[in-house]
Amino acid sequence: MTLTLSEITVVILTLNEEANLQRCLDSTGWAADRVVIDSGSTDATLEIARKNKVRYMVRQAKPFLISEQRNWALENAAIKTEWTLFIDADEVIPERLRQELQQVLATAPAYVTGYRLTPQFMFLGRWLRYCQGYPNWHDRLVRTGRGSYSGGVWEHFVTDGQVGFLREPYLHFSLNKGIGDWFEKHLRYATAEAEDVLATLGFYERSGQTRRKRKLRNLAARVWPLRPIVRFAVMYLLRRGFLDGLPGFLYSLMIMCYEYIVILKIIELKRRSQEKPL
Repeated sequence: MTLTLSEITVVILTLNEEANLQRCLDSTGWAADRVVIDSGSTDATLEIARKNKVRYMVRQAKPFLISEQRNWALENAAIKTEWTLFIDADEVIPERLRQELQQVLATAPAYVTGYRLTPQFMFLGRWLRYCQGYPNWHDRLVRTGRGSYSGGVWEHFVTDGQVGFLREPYLHFSLNKGIGDWFEKHLRYATAEAEDVLATLGFYERSGQTRRKRKLRNLAARVWPLRPIVRFAVMYLLRRGFLDGLPGFLYSLMIMCYEYIVILKIIELKRRSQEKPL
C-alpha cells in the first residue's frame, strides 16, 4: 500500500498558546487529522482550535510530563492514521519538511516505527544554529500503535522497531510568548532537572533514559555546582555560539541563568528531604 501524507495525524500540545497556535495550524493543514491536547488554557487557544475546525481534548495533569501527555493522546485521541506526528504550538512545519515526510513515509519499511526530527531554534529573528548544537534530535513521528514515550520532561521513544531520521528541520519559536513565559516554563524544567540530579546521587528513584543521555546526566550530576559555567562555555565557546551573534550571546546567558536555578533547586530539594529550613 502506498502511503500518502494524508495518513498522518498531527497532535499539538497546548497551554495558553493563542500567540502561536494559528501559525502552527497554518503549517499543518495537509494532515488527515489534527488534535489539540490542551492542559487547561485560559486564553483563546481553544477558540482558535474551534475556528480552524480542529479536534481538541483537555487533560490537566499535575505534574505535567510531556511523555505522559503524549501517551495519553496516543491512547485516547482515537487516532486512525498509520502515523502520528507530535509538535508543539510554538513549532512550524515548513514546506520542505512536508515534502520529505511525503517522500520518506511513502516507502517506510514496516520495521521502522518512528522518526527523529531536528528543530531550527529561532530567537530574535535569527536561527541559533551553533549554540543550540544543530542538529538536535527529538523523537516526534511514531507509527501509531507501535510506540510510546518515556522520560518525563526529556521524552524519548519506547518502541520495538528501528528509528529513522528526517533531515529537513522544523522551526521552533520557543520565546515567542515572551521572556517571562520562557523562565516560568524553565522553572518547571529546573525542578525536574534537580530531581534527576538527586536521583543520580541516590536521593530519589530515577526514571528511564536512553544510555547516551544517562551517561551525560550522570556526569552533569557529579559536577552540579559547576553547571552554569560549564553550560555557558559549551554553548558559547565549544559550539561556537558566538557565530550566532547577539542572539546567541543572550540565549547562552539565559541558559546559564537556568542552570543557576537548577543549582538552587538541588539545594532546596536536598534540604527539604532532610527536613531542614531554607
